[in-house]
Amino acid sequence: MEQAAIGLALFIGQFSINPYWVALAAVCALLLGLLLRGKRRQKPSKQRYVMVDGSNVLYWKNERVDVAPLQDLVLSLTGKGWVPVLWFDANAGYLIADRYMGPKDLAVLFGVPEKQVHVAPKGTPADPLLLDGAKALKAQIISNDRFRDWKGSHPILHGKKRLVTGVWRKNGVELRGLRNEL
Repeated sequence: MEQAAIGLALFIGQFSINPYWVALAAVCALLLGLLLRGKRRQKPSKQRYVMVDGSNVLYWKNERVDVAPLQDLVLSLTGKGWVPVLWFDANAGYLIADRYMGPKDLAVLFGVPEKQVHVAPKGTPADPLLLDGAKALKAQIISNDRFRDWKGSHPILHGKKRLVTGVWRKNGVELRGLRNEL
């Protein structure tokens, strides 16, 4: 590589081309080559989704509504390579801010893309929607809810350990049962 650069410099020296531009072009070509080579070596990463019962996690701090446990949970999960998908009952915004909050508002509050936040329609519980999402994405569910009302209609609650429980402490969220794969 070094010999090629010297040869190129000698060849270019015979012409009236500004060596600065040649050096810049060479550096750009080298960087482009490294980028392309790096892209070829990367294997496509499998997204690791986890469903989060946002309405449940809001109560993890002293059993009162507080956004801190959910914010800590999202930071912890994303820092470990997980893609959290947050589910809320329709009244979540009223609990947090005394007004309706849709996916956009909640996404900003919890620092995730809007497509990762879902709010159940008014009058519809979020639980069955969350369970359907977990089935579709083959994901675990973070909640302290046992989903007893839904066991009959959602067989994913049987068998493999899908449910992950947790607690919030001053130093952050502690999860029990989160596994890399089902």
